[in-house]
Amino acid sequence: MDFDSLFVAVVLLSRPETTATLASFQCPQVCLCNSVEIACTRDTQLASGISSEYGSFGTLRLTHFPLKVIQSNNFKGLFNVSKIEILQSDHIERIERHSFLSMEGISEIIIQNTKHLTVIENEAFMDLPNLTYLSISNTAITVFPDVTNIQSVHSSFIL
Repeated sequence: MDFDSLFVAVVLLSRPETTATLASFQCPQVCLCNSVEIACTRDTQLASGISSEYGSFGTLRLTHFPLKVIQSNNFKGLFNVSKIEILQSDHIERIERHSFLSMEGISEIIIQNTKHLTVIENEAFMDLPNLTYLSISNTAITVFPDVTNIQSVHSSFIL
């Protein structure tokens, strides 16, 4: 375990509200996670050394996401990731504007079993030209967000 991972673990373990979720959440290697945010961006992906700009990473799966908010730019500019799954995450309450921004390789985003998710801000999904499938299910959302800024070039886009 490197120093950064150890620091994140100590900080999260010192917060009572995240102790239970730390055991079930694993920060993907292309992301940077701490007690305040989880960032999976072009910069964190390059810094990880896991995926070259010409390789393929595939699916980014976030299960048991331990934070209440997916912040703006948390998923900005990821490359060679074709699918993002956010599953079984009881803490998420809100997805902010520009959370999923400028990801040319993304073809699928699946958000399901997030029972406390009540708000997805307009423009949360923006500039995703290859998105063909967006699934948001088993949430507490009462007003569906505006998805007109996804800007998918695929005529077969499924919502």
